[in-house]
Amino acid sequence: MASLADLSAGVSVRVAVYGKNHTGVFFETTVVAQSMRDREVLRANTKEDVALVKLIHTEDRANIVNFESELVRCEVLVPSTGEFYNDIRVRRVFLQDAGDVHVIMCPTSEGFVNRRKFFRLWVGVQGTVTTTGLAEYAQETVTIRDVSAGGVGFFCRRGFPANVGDTLVVTFADTSSKKSYWFSLTCVVVRAQGADRGDKVLGCRLLHEHEEVHDYVHKKQLDRIRRLSVEPGQEMEDVDIEE
Repeated sequence: MASLADLSAGVSVRVAVYGKNHTGVFFETTVVAQSMRDREVLRANTKEDVALVKLIHTEDRANIVNFESELVRCEVLVPSTGEFYNDIRVRRVFLQDAGDVHVIMCPTSEGFVNRRKFFRLWVGVQGTVTTTGLAEYAQETVTIRDVSAGGVGFFCRRGFPANVGDTLVVTFADTSSKKSYWFSLTCVVVRAQGADRGDKVLGCRLLHEHEEVHDYVHKKQLDRIRRLSVEPGQEMEDVDIEE
């Protein structure tokens, strides 16, 4: 399975950044060589697969893009090979040999996804979460962060009364494409962590398989790859993605 660390210097990569409203912004950059000295520093600070790339600037080249927020999600496509990585992090670092660069990090090589497989999809739409079976009933409007064939994650206020092990019903709709989707998913909280602006993120595992969730994630994945594959001046419809 492909690893970010295997990307050769000079290879072009496209980075997609999705914010809370799930609108994608796309950047192109180039892989930078890793010296042995820089590689040792990186290995001492992270166990993730990494690639160094030239600093990613805004479209007008006026600013360097800041990827630090928990409220963004990134994906990477290598156009020359079709390799696609999701659930990545991008951070700015200064290394002795490479200098001022962005480092792309993938939790493990398992972050690499084949075009035919499902992946964790950044959603960024509003939804409703309802507690079930708790002494304190609560219903709250939240921002759905991501959904996969097996789970869902969302941003909520820190005071929302749900903890690891609690059962919730997560309801949301996505009307951003030709086909609209509506979901009501029963799930159990498996992860809780802090986020920006006083929010917290709850990660949940679905209690039952949902065929429509599989369909939704798969179609959105193909759309993301299609958008990342578009060459300058090329229309989306011209890009052939094998289903």
